[in-house]
Amino acid sequence: LSDLSTVELLGGSVRVPRVKKILEDYFKPSGVEIGQHLNGDESMAMGAAFRAANVSTMFKVKKIGLTESLSFNIAVKLENLPDENQSSKGLFGNLFGSSKPKENEIVDSDEVWSKQTIVYPVKSAIPGKTKTVAFPHNKDIACRLEYDESSDLP
Repeated sequence: LSDLSTVELLGGSVRVPRVKKILEDYFKPSGVEIGQHLNGDESMAMGAAFRAANVSTMFKVKKIGLTESLSFNIAVKLENLPDENQSSKGLFGNLFGSSKPKENEIVDSDEVWSKQTIVYPVKSAIPGKTKTVAFPHNKDIACRLEYDESSDLP
């Protein structure tokens, strides 16, 4: 808090007196000024209008810089789909993670196949470049896009 001098509040919840009081009680002892100078609805609409004008080919406006980026790594995970002759639980069978072997279970190494890689690293621009993932494989696979486990998720 020592690095902050002012906090600007936006959004509908800051209109609730209890929320404002809690924030004031938290920031005031540190000498941080709390401001509510911007209309949250108006600022969001104005930002959306500027963004639309920037990407539009119909309007000529002075470009306003805007960079959106990812806060976390996004990885693609590829795994073999379970065989049709294996017992399945529910409509999607073992598709959503329950097909992982248990600790004591012995699994034939020929059956287990999976690949994982980060396709969009932290601070990649949004929208990002199109990514192509190529690999030789002759069975059906499940493809999952997830936050990478190595990144610090909140």
